[in-house]
Amino acid sequence: MFRRLLLLKGKPVSSDATLGLTYSHDGDLLTVDVGADEQYRIPDALPFGG
Repeated sequence: MFRRLLLLKGKPVSSDATLGLTYSHDGDLLTVDVGADEQYRIPDALPFGG
């Protein structure tokens, strides 16, 4: 399964899911929760380069 997440300035603002999304940032790791069943961990290097 693929999920599309739209990040603006490193923060998730939208996804292709019908469920809501929440996020937290700890150190250089962004954790995005989509509904209760999906979680994605995105290192800062991905959206910002590096």
